[in-house]
Amino acid sequence: MRWMREWLPYRIDGRTLQVAIADPGDVAAIDELRLAAAGFQLELGVASRIDILTAEQESYLASWDMGT
Repeated sequence: MRWMREWLPYRIDGRTLQVAIADPGDVAAIDELRLAAAGFQLELGVASRIDILTAEQESYLASWDMGT
């Protein structure tokens, strides 16, 4: 069981979903992404786990500040 998601979608460009992933060799994570992004072509970029976690926290805090 995964305790921390190790990927983060960061941009949609038309039908392409750009995703940062900590381990591009993680077949299970990529399969999970393909299922979650049905209808989109995936474009993967590599980021560190800490960068992904930091971006998730910043996004959460920003949405909290906006009241969403």
